[in-house]
This record gives sequence, C-alpha cells and structure tokens, in this order.
Amino acid sequence: MRHWTVKIGNQWCPINKWQIIAVGAVVGVLVFLSISTAFLTMSINVKTAKFIKEKNRSRILKLALEHLEKKVDLLNKRTNSIVDLDKKERLVWGLPEINSDIRELGVGGESYYVDETGEKIQNLQRKLDFEFASFKEIRGGIKQKRSLLLRTPSVLPTHGAFTSGFGWRTSPFRPYGREFHEGIDIANRPGTPIYTTADGVVSNIRHSNKGLGLSIEIDHGFGYKTQYGHLSRALVKVGESVKRGQVIGKMGNTGRSTGPHLDYRVQVIGKPVNPSNYIISGTTIY
Repeated sequence: MRHWTVKIGNQWCPINKWQIIAVGAVVGVLVFLSISTAFLTMSINVKTAKFIKEKNRSRILKLALEHLEKKVDLLNKRTNSIVDLDKKERLVWGLPEINSDIRELGVGGESYYVDETGEKIQNLQRKLDFEFASFKEIRGGIKQKRSLLLRTPSVLPTHGAFTSGFGWRTSPFRPYGREFHEGIDIANRPGTPIYTTADGVVSNIRHSNKGLGLSIEIDHGFGYKTQYGHLSRALVKVGESVKRGQVIGKMGNTGRSTGPHLDYRVQVIGKPVNPSNYIISGTTIY
C-alpha cells in the first residue's frame, strides 16, 4: 500500500490513502454540517423576525382597535345625548314621539372583536343618519308651528274702548230688535291706526255705504281670516302680503255705523268666532 509522510508539529507521520479518504470525508461532513447549520440559523432568524414583526403588528392593531373602540363609545354617548334632545324638542313642539324600537333599527347580536367594532361603527352611522332625518322633521315641524303662530290672530287690532262684543245684542238701529254681531267694536277718534293681527295676504277690500262700509279682509292661511270694518282709509292693496302689527288702514265711520269705531271680525274655516278669544291678554305690538 502506498504511503505518504506529513509533518505534524515537529514530527513526520506516515499516512496511507484510506486515512486521507477518511479525513476528507470527515472534513466534507463538517463543511456540510457548517453550511446546513448556517442555512438553518438563517431560516430560524428570518422566521423569528417575521414572528416578531407579526406580533408587533398584532399588538399595534390591538391598540388601534382599543383606541377606536373608545372613540366609538364616546360618539355613541354623544349620539344618545342627541336622542334625548330630540325627545325634548318633540315634546316642546307637540310632535309625535318616535318609538324606541324604530330608533334601534333592529340593531343587535354578537360578533368577534374586530367585526363588533365595525358593526358598532355601522350602527352609529345609522343612528346619526336617523337622528339627522328626525331633526330635519323637527325643523319642518317648528317651521310649520312658527308659521301657524305668526298667522294666528292674537293681538289687539287698534287702540280704543270696547263698545260691543260678539254675539246677540240689541240693534243700535232698531231699539226693539235683536241681531247677531259677528265681531267686536272698538271706538276711538277718526284716523286711529288699524293693525293687522297676524301675518297674511290681503284677500279683499270692499267699499260700501251699508254694512261694514270700507273694510279689509286678510287671509292668514290655516283656515283663519280677519275683517276690519268702518275704515276711513285703506293703506294696503289686494294681494299684498302683510305682517302682524303692520298698519293697514285708518279708523272711520263708513257704512252702517253710529260713530267712528272698528268692527273687528275673525273667521275660522268660514265660521265667525269670538275675536276676544284670539287676543292674548297683555299682548301689545305698539
């Protein structure tokens, strides 16, 4: 068998072919193990880094969700305050109350944390949309109520002394006769200003030597009409819009009259009613 001599330290040692092969094999195995270990270590490091990254992302996501959850809860409390205000406004303005089941809109059920937060946001959006629509309805109701208040006769039409009321009375022109008086009479000097008692539109101006003489009729809408009779002068025209407290004429003695005064009348859906019931006590616009 062929031998080789190698120097190890200060000594020469003989080795044969099989010894060289054995050493080579050992070296090869060691190299393979080293490379494998390096790749395995690299793979473990990559997986560890990914794991840490995902864990950090999960922690950040959880914190973000918790923060979002707190925001949603805060907004929900504010929305509930809006609901309370909605109920109060409906009560004040005489609007119908909304059933609690309708307000909830069928929202409910359980879900996972992330899905639950998303669901809460959707429900909150529905609530806000619903309350927006409700307040829009309230605003419309308030506008209508305000319009009704402005168009409802409620103040004195002039200064002066009450000389005759609404209802049956002895006729001033027939001492032994009775007649139904559809208005109230307020006497004062000729030229005393006459005021409209509510917002409306001048629907008619009549000139007659009988009855109410020179008179103005105003249509206030909502079934209300007012008449102002025995005027000496009209200061408005048919079709003109007027506001409560606006001077529309001057007191006079025209028509069937015993002296200067205003015959003030109120109609509701075409039926004469007592004007005194449409004068708020203590109310003045002058």
